Amino acid sequence: MTIRYEGSKLAMAAVALLAAGCAVETGTGSQEKTEQSAAALTSSTISNDVPDGITYSTGNVYFTTHHTGLIVYGGGAGAGAEPSTALRLPLITTSSVMRTSKYSVPGQEITLWSEQGSRFGDIVWALVGGNYYGYFLSQNLSTSVVTIKRVPLAGGTAVDIAGGIGTDIDIVNGHHLLDTDGTNLYWQDATSVYRMPIGGGAHTVLATTSPNTPTAGVYVTGGNVYFASPTSVESVPTSGGAVHTWFNAPDRVVTISAAPYGTNTMVAWGLYDGSAEFLLTGVTLGIKQPDGFMPTSLAPALAESFGYIACTSASCELNGTGQTISSGAFGLDVDLSQPSTYTAFWGDSTGVHRFASLLIL
Repeated sequence: MTIRYEGSKLAMAAVALLAAGCAVETGTGSQEKTEQSAAALTSSTISNDVPDGITYSTGNVYFTTHHTGLIVYGGGAGAGAEPSTALRLPLITTSSVMRTSKYSVPGQEITLWSEQGSRFGDIVWALVGGNYYGYFLSQNLSTSVVTIKRVPLAGGTAVDIAGGIGTDIDIVNGHHLLDTDGTNLYWQDATSVYRMPIGGGAHTVLATTSPNTPTAGVYVTGGNVYFASPTSVESVPTSGGAVHTWFNAPDRVVTISAAPYGTNTMVAWGLYDGSAEFLLTGVTLGIKQPDGFMPTSLAPALAESFGYIACTSASCELNGTGQTISSGAFGLDVDLSQPSTYTAFWGDSTGVHRFASLLIL
């Protein structure tokens, strides 16, 4: 097995150099790009609501969020006065499913569903029976039981379609713990990977795993479910069967991704030591080397490459572009429809954001 960094990082390095206003050298030869001034950079906030889970369609962002606060029955002694403690209720958490455009601004979000007493997590979407639905993890804060709910993406009532899927799903620290192929839903808890018909029904165990914090996520593509068990990256057919190990890691796997590439699948992983790589047709390619920033999200980018978000406890970076972003960043998505532009979307501790850079390659 071969590990190669230079070629696989071509697109990401180009973004970083252009962002810095530098010339670009590619491969073993050198091509100086003199049009660096055309590399327009924009960074925009789409929503000020802090996401708990996030997913994307061609034009929209769907995310879950929560707010915790007091509900008060009455005012205090005068206008603007602090209400009496006797009039306060305990802290109440309200969670919501939101929709907004990828090119909107804060304040244009639409609430699809809200409820009190629950914490929502990861969300995915699918076209089922001619209608678009969002499917999201929801944890009852009184019982800690997690379930999967469905809400129309046009808005409407959310319904529980899973009847509870356990209490050992870390919806706070783990991301992309839920995925779908439009026929079934797939998720991972501390010990297993599951499948359930998208309309609800029996929960089938596809594979067993060991607890890992954060859980690295599940990705469904090419008839396989990709997941991690603490120090290995594995997959299992969506129909069930033998588990295949793609990579045995020297450290904990903290995030993964998998995406089609022609007739093949690119499988990516990020480790606790800060490194990230991906596998394509038997060759291991580098995404990032250890640098003190731990990968929290990976997404297929241009050509044979992955974008990444990596974080310390204080801040995060967007795949070597020099773009510092807020802490707790996750849910990276790269728009592949415009090959001349690197456009990325993500969520972090300050909201939902977009970054765009013109590529000159």
